[in-house]
Amino acid sequence: QKPTNRLNRRVAYPTAAVPPPQASQANQGTSHLPDAGAKSLPGSGMPLPPPPKLGAGILPPPPSTLSSSAPQVPAVQTEMSSLSKDEICSKLKTLMTKYCGDKATDLLKRLQLMEKSLDSGLPTENRIIQILSEFIQLIERKELSGAEARLTSLGADYPGECAQWIICLRHLAADIKTKEQSDETDSMPAAPASFPFFVPAPQQ
Repeated sequence: QKPTNRLNRRVAYPTAAVPPPQASQANQGTSHLPDAGAKSLPGSGMPLPPPPKLGAGILPPPPSTLSSSAPQVPAVQTEMSSLSKDEICSKLKTLMTKYCGDKATDLLKRLQLMEKSLDSGLPTENRIIQILSEFIQLIERKELSGAEARLTSLGADYPGECAQWIICLRHLAADIKTKEQSDETDSMPAAPASFPFFVPAPQQ
C-alpha cells in the first residue's frame, strides 16, 4: 500500500456557512481613511472620533512664585486728627505770618471772617473744621498737592459758607508752594564755571 498524503485531503465547507470576506472589500475600507473629525465614508464602518481639543491632556503650568517670594510692603496709612477751632486759627495765623510777607495783614483780616463763620453754629461746621484740620496738617507735612485738593473740595462742597475767607487759604497755599520751589532751586548744586572758548584768528 502506498502512503496517503494527508495534506491533499479536502474538507468540504457547508453550503449554509457565510463565505469569508474578500480581500478587495477589506482593503477598500482601509485604503481610504477619512480625515479626523470628518464624516465616515459609506461602507467604511464606524466614524472616527473627533480630533482632541487644543490643550487637552496638557497640565497647566505651575503657579508663579514671584509674587509670593517678593516682599510685600504694607501701605502706610496715617490718620489725621481733628483740630479745635482755636488750634486751626492759631496755626493759620502762624503760617500766614511766616510765608505771606507783606500781604499777611490783609489775609489775617480774612481769617477773622473765618473765625466768626465757625462760631455761627452752622450744621456743616464739623465737616468744615475737619477739612481745615486736614489742610493744616498736610501743609505741615509738605504735602502741598493734598492741601490744595482739600481747598478745592471745601470750595465746591460749601461755597456759601467759605466764600468770604477761602481766598486767604488759597494765597497761603500758593505762597508756601513758591517758597518750597525757591528753596529747592537754591539747594541744587551750582553748575561749574566753563572756561571761555577762544576762536583762533584766521591766518592772512
